[in-house]
This record gives sequence, structure tokens and C-alpha cells, in this order.
Amino acid sequence: MTEKTNPGLPAPFENTYFRERAIKAANRQKHGHILVSGSKPDNGQGLPLPYIHDVPGLRRGSYPYDYECEWGRFKYEYELGSYLFTPHNGQVPPDWERYDLQTPIQPVTALIDRARCLATVKTPDREIVLRDVPVGENPYNLLQQVNAALAQSCQPFVAWRLEWVSGEFDRLWPDGVPQIRNEHGSAYVTGYAHDDAGNLIYLGVVGHKTVLESIRATIHARQRRKLFLQGRPVYPLATHYSQTWQHLPDYGAYHATLIANPALPGK
Repeated sequence: MTEKTNPGLPAPFENTYFRERAIKAANRQKHGHILVSGSKPDNGQGLPLPYIHDVPGLRRGSYPYDYECEWGRFKYEYELGSYLFTPHNGQVPPDWERYDLQTPIQPVTALIDRARCLATVKTPDREIVLRDVPVGENPYNLLQQVNAALAQSCQPFVAWRLEWVSGEFDRLWPDGVPQIRNEHGSAYVTGYAHDDAGNLIYLGVVGHKTVLESIRATIHARQRRKLFLQGRPVYPLATHYSQTWQHLPDYGAYHATLIANPALPGK
């Protein structure tokens, strides 16, 4: 089967290990077992379960159990990278109330919208939207970040596949908003132009005033090898740059534009 993909978007990314582990965990849960993660949820590698070392009063257990607490005992399952919890009198630690321990974990696909930095997980009965997703990460790290966010919100899902979707508007910066930096700081770029040799023609930049002043000074000093845009050097021209400044009080920042005079009509 040949998969159709949008040539302007990355190909889908899969990690079948995440899928298989989620299915194995779900099979245990369907038989009434209570699982506890052996890895912290914020690293994106554990399952969306309570974390073993967050259990109050945790102590070493007697064979065949690895740990115990006042609510029950824990036995490690290497196949899952998790612990099976056997409760005393059907009780669990109070912090576990945030988790739906009776709902089997589901392997899911996350839809990535790079333009809006969103990841969306859809199931037959719910839709989860994760915001401020680091969409510029490589697919493996991005998958871990999505799973970390799902686990931290106690959602019973494990993303094992990423698909990129088109947003509602064209992606001006498909790999994230670029930054310009000098030796003193960096700021986000709203637009830029340079020639094939890397000579800077136009720059729009937003940030704190002191940072923008520093970048402007670097440009006006014609300092070469001191200015980097998206990790590559750009070179100020030996000419004057016209500039405009706009205060953005709602954001505590300024927007500045600098354009080389030869690029302006009549200059």
C-alpha cells in the first residue's frame, strides 16, 4: 500500500515500540490490573500512569515484590517497564485520583500543525489539543514531547505516530520562527532579506529594546562574523540602513525594521 502524502509536509513518523507497549499495557488493564510507571511522565518515555517514586512512604518490599507502601505492593514487569500494583483493601494512594486507572491505554496518532504549534489527538469519544508544541524538534523528540504532555495531563493515550497537516494559513516559518543573534543576545525575526552572498538587505525583528539596540549597533558598525540568522552568518552592507521603531506595550517589547538605503526607491 502506497501512502499519499502532501509534498509540502514531512512524511508520517512512526515508533512501533510505543504502540506495542501501549497495547501490552492495555491488555493488562483490561484484566483488572493496576499499572504504575517506572519512568517520570515528563520525559515522554513512560506510560501515562502514576509514577512509582511519587508514592508517599514508598519503601523496599519483600520478595517477590519490589516496593510497598501503606496502600499496597508493587512488582516490576520488565516487558512493560512498569509496576503491577496490588492494593490492600482495594485502596490506592490519594494522588492517583487524577488518573482513570480503569480505562485501558490507547495508542493514537497525533496530528501536527506546524503553523500554529498544535498537536491534536482524536479518538471516537474525545479530542485533545496540545498547544505550544515544539514543532521544530526532530520527529523522535517531538513524539516524546507529545507523550510527555499527554502523561502530564493524565490522558490515557500514547502517541506512536505523527502526521503533519496543513494549517488554515500558509506556513511562513515551517520550522519555527527564525532568530537573529549577535554575541550579546538574540531576538525573533518577523521578516528578512539578504542576497546570495549573505549581505543583509532588510530585517524586521521583535524583542526587548536593549537586545534590539545591540543588534542595530552590530549592523551599523558593519561588524562581520558577528551576526547570525538561523545559525548562518549575515553581513551588514557598507551603507546606511533606514529604520523604524514601534513600541508594543501589550507585549513589553519593540518591533524594529532596518532596510539598506540602496533597496529604497530614490536612495
